[in-house]
Amino acid sequence: MILVSWNYRGMGSSLKSNAVRDLLKSEHPDFLLLQETKITDQDFQNNVKRSRSYEGIGMSAVGASGGIGTIWDKSKWKLKDSRQSKWWLRTDMQNTSKSEEYTIYNVYAPPSLQR
Repeated sequence: MILVSWNYRGMGSSLKSNAVRDLLKSEHPDFLLLQETKITDQDFQNNVKRSRSYEGIGMSAVGASGGIGTIWDKSKWKLKDSRQSKWWLRTDMQNTSKSEEYTIYNVYAPPSLQR
């Protein structure tokens, strides 16, 4: 299994979106975890849909910070369940060809938290 985690620092530019697509095409990871996407969930979904081989789930950024997204190879994995909070995104995944199941946590917290 290949899992990549990337503090992305903004998915809004086409240059960075192309970098994600290049990574998915060249490395074929099972999972790609992105932090600091800095976009809405809908924009995240639109970016993922451009790759026909992958699916994903995301959480919107708050203002100009945050945003988390988890992307998976849909030929190998299917989403069983997901949960989220302000700082994390949990995906429960099942392998499509085996009985393997994994829970993946994608976590992001800014360097200074305000209560």
